Amino acid sequence: MILHESADFCDDCLGRALGITAAEARTIVASLAKSSAILRDRWTCKSCRKHALVTRAIPNATFALNRRSRGRLGRLA
Repeated sequence: MILHESADFCDDCLGRALGITAAEARTIVASLAKSSAILRDRWTCKSCRKHALVTRAIPNATFALNRRSRGRLGRLA
């Protein structure tokens, strides 16, 4: 996500990219959306082109990652 700042991804596409279910992706991004660095709203997904609830990482926004998030991010990088 952080590598794709300003790009919108639905939960299904995020789940596929991360190798997890859409429900798991939804749970993760819902907790991340409490940060000012993540935006959740209805737009067009960059990957599948569906109009859906999507997640966007805001460019240049900084937020603290907890230990669990850092571990997941490390596996993605």
